[in-house]
Amino acid sequence: MGAHLIPVPFALIGIAIYWQARWTNDIATVMVVQPLITILCIATALLSLRRAGVNRRLPAFVTAGLAIALLGDFLNIDMTDPFAVMRGLVIAVIAYLTYAVGFTIYQEYIDRFENELTRYVSEHLQLEQIRTPLFVNFELELYDSNDILMEWI
Repeated sequence: MGAHLIPVPFALIGIAIYWQARWTNDIATVMVVQPLITILCIATALLSLRRAGVNRRLPAFVTAGLAIALLGDFLNIDMTDPFAVMRGLVIAVIAYLTYAVGFTIYQEYIDRFENELTRYVSEHLQLEQIRTPLFVNFELELYDSNDILMEWI
């Protein structure tokens, strides 16, 4: 298990405690657990930066979005106050927009990688080195397709 996953079970336990606290209207517990869950998620995002080959921009945007959400957690404890709820919703929208920007940048990174890989394969590999796509005969019985797949591999 990667180090970045260590906070996840604690966050899941925190979510269970949070739900129970909200259900019983235990605001004192909510005041501690709600931000703590977000802090554990931030720790997960930051620890993921230690992984080899990770695109550092996506965890940075996720961390930024979670930091904004953390601000919302502190400002949105009392759900009976309509102003606090609206303030929390506005902050949540800003956090979600941060995530959207991060995922857009990540998708551009993936697209660029795929384009570079396709270019490299087309320039450096001979046609004999590229496997043909798997041909699927639609008239085959279901159990026959396993044999064809194994031959192709």
